[in-house]
Amino acid sequence: MRNTDTAPTSLTYAGGPFVGTVGDEFDVVRPQSAGGLPTAYEVTPALPAGFMFNPSNGHIGGTPTAVSAAASYTVKASNDVGAVESTISVEVKGALVAPSGLAYKDPTIGYVLNEAIDPNTATFLGTAPFTFAITPGLPAGLTLNPSTGAITGTATMEKAATPYTVTATNSKGSTTAALLLSVTAVTVAPDLTGYNGGMTSFQLPANAVSTLTPTKTGSTVTTWSITPENTLPAGLTFNQSTGVISGTPTVVTAAANFVIGATNSAGQDSVTIMIEVQLSSPATVTYAQEAFTFKTPGTAIPPITPTAIGGTGTKTFTATNLPPGFAINATTGVITGRPSFSAQTFMTTVRVNNGVGSEGTFALALTFSAPTFDHIVTVTLGGPNGTTTTIGPEMIGVTLGQCVSFQLVGTVAISSSWRIAVDSVAWAQILLPDGTVAAKEVCINSVPTGETIAYETFHNIGDEPRDAGTLTVLPQ
Repeated sequence: MRNTDTAPTSLTYAGGPFVGTVGDEFDVVRPQSAGGLPTAYEVTPALPAGFMFNPSNGHIGGTPTAVSAAASYTVKASNDVGAVESTISVEVKGALVAPSGLAYKDPTIGYVLNEAIDPNTATFLGTAPFTFAITPGLPAGLTLNPSTGAITGTATMEKAATPYTVTATNSKGSTTAALLLSVTAVTVAPDLTGYNGGMTSFQLPANAVSTLTPTKTGSTVTTWSITPENTLPAGLTFNQSTGVISGTPTVVTAAANFVIGATNSAGQDSVTIMIEVQLSSPATVTYAQEAFTFKTPGTAIPPITPTAIGGTGTKTFTATNLPPGFAINATTGVITGRPSFSAQTFMTTVRVNNGVGSEGTFALALTFSAPTFDHIVTVTLGGPNGTTTTIGPEMIGVTLGQCVSFQLVGTVAISSSWRIAVDSVAWAQILLPDGTVAAKEVCINSVPTGETIAYETFHNIGDEPRDAGTLTVLPQ
């Protein structure tokens, strides 16, 4: 139980700063104090008009009657022993007014599909803050600002004229405005610049499929035309729905001009193109040389690439008598592969076909010679039954065309099977019967990625790598 035998030691008003509104009853604010119980309260200066201050308990309440800027007020709480003070802030704002008079700059308007709209702003009366909402939802791409009511954005879907209701609300009430909005696509006249990317002159091969597609901008074309009609070279047709000229011309035809027309509801455009049908030129393929020599066994050969491809039509490449494991790219004619066979020569014939009856050939002699001993890597067997190896040297430098001999040395109590993987490709097993020496060669035919070649030795027990090294390819 508090008494008045001691002075109050503190005084507070929770919830400040305090803001009232003209004409609205102000919720009573009660002070909190500590120490001795206050018996009297006073405030200086006087609170804004309409506020009530209770001098016996310090309660603040009432209904403000006039606007007052935020200001500081000192409340003093006292008893016969002493007093304490506290400062509070009080402000009175004008009376809240319900929204009214909501109107839009463009209450009835049609927007253009995929074009940013001019913001449709709203005017209204009342006291902020407001909240705006619209029903039904706006067309896709348009948005309503929930604080200002402005409509902005870019409509991305067509929409027939539709009535909308916008509602503006504050704590005092709400008001509405009616809108009629639509979204339509604008038809743009065609702009025809040519065919196949804007070209206007075409020499087409006889007996080969050809397709000429119009190049244009603007909206969809509703009518295509060609002048003169029905005079395209034999085998070609004109599509009146798309403007595409396609087919397989069958007769050599002198150059002739054709006027292509494109029309829609917004306008029309035309372009003149020239079409000539020529004899198909024969398919040809040429490589840099007729003979290539590589070492075997070895790394992959550098790609053998055609230096010239001629003739009309779409080319397809094939080859006969390619080395085992080699392949030719049917589209580019590039030959690739990795030799892993004995020394020999392959007489390979490359054929290119243009799909319209013409075929060209090129003869290649692909020779793979036996390896020489340019470098030696010794794989020394050790451990029980030769299940471990020591490689030396672990890093050597080689140049293109050089070969490396991997030589297994050592004596074991029982037969032992080994294989060596070079450039991540495992070569055939190397068998080491008791007391014998085996060797394996690999030749460097091309520079691998990173200009290094890794090699490892594997044993048939567990098939795990036992040792490794790196060949570094040096410039010639």
